[in-house]
Parts: sequence; structure tokens; C-alpha cells
Amino acid sequence: ASVTNATGPVALQWQKKVGGAWTNVAGSDEAMTNAWPATSEYRARSVDANGITSEWSAASTLTVLPSAISMSLAFSPTNVLRGIPSVLTSVATNGTEPYVYYHQWRYSPAGEWSVKSVIAPVLTNTWSSNVEYQVQVVDSFNATSTWVSATLQVAQPVVTLAFSPATVTQSQVSVLSASVTNATGPVALQWQKKV
Repeated sequence: ASVTNATGPVALQWQKKVGGAWTNVAGSDEAMTNAWPATSEYRARSVDANGITSEWSAASTLTVLPSAISMSLAFSPTNVLRGIPSVLTSVATNGTEPYVYYHQWRYSPAGEWSVKSVIAPVLTNTWSSNVEYQVQVVDSFNATSTWVSATLQVAQPVVTLAFSPATVTQSQVSVLSASVTNATGPVALQWQKKV
């Protein structure tokens, strides 16, 4: 606030509009911070060294927009073999701490999302299939981020069989071999025969 036509020193009296009515602000000066929770309207008047009180100033309005919170979410690594760990990290920026994180996850793009929860689900590192995870953040002034998602690709073990040679006459020998991909060794094989 700036004061003209007054004898210094000058004290300021502040008022803030709350619920449509002007309310006194304690002290002769308002401690103005940058942590504005909402749009605010203020006015002030001065009392100079001679005790002369001015009229109330015209109101000044500060429009406060919600923070544009940025979110990042990532698995590391993003592709794993089944049963191999991957670390999921989420980071929020541009808001005002403390943050509240909301979590959801599902095991299939067509599956149902889990119930939105402020408690992160305990997902074990024994990933059985691809998993999609999403997080949303709300800051201390209720600014809300968009949902941000990340997907972990889980490679499933694949067994390939082959006879060599593939065609024989009766009593000839053919060797059946198996190769396994996308698995963590050592690998044990279980065999079945169609009868």
C-alpha cells in the first residue's frame, strides 16, 4: 500500500473480505506470503502521526489460479521377465507440499481399475503379467493433477519344441528338444504326452 498526503510515520489498518463481509486483519501490516489459498480481496486505511485516519482504499483483488501440478511416473526397467523386480517412481512438481497421492492399478488394458486409494497397493515383484499403474496428486491447496500412467511389460516364458528329424519311419530315432526363452535360469522342464 502507498499513502499520500499524510504525516509520517504512518500505520496501516487492513481488512480482508470474508464471506462477503470485511474483516479486520490483526496488526498494522499484513504479512503477505506467496502461499495464497484462494482469490483474496483486501482494502486498507492509514493512521498518520497526527492521528488522522484516512478513508478506506479501493479494494484490491488478487486472483489465485490452481497450481498446474506436473506428474511423472515410470517403471525402471520398463520391460522385465516374469518374476523380475521393477521399481515404480512417481514425482510431483509445481504444487504446494504436502501432496496426497491417489493410486490405481490394473493387470490388463481391458481390466477394471482398482479402487482409488491414498495407500499405495503392495505390488510384489512377482509380476504375473503386464501391469498398468496410474497416480494422481492433490496439493495442500487442493490443486489436482491429471492422472499419469505407466505400464510395465512382462515377458512370459515361451517353450518351443522340435523333433529332429521331424519325420521318421517306424523304429527310427528322432530327438525331441526344448528351448526356453523369456525365463530366468536354471529352468526345469515338465513334459506331457498326448495319449
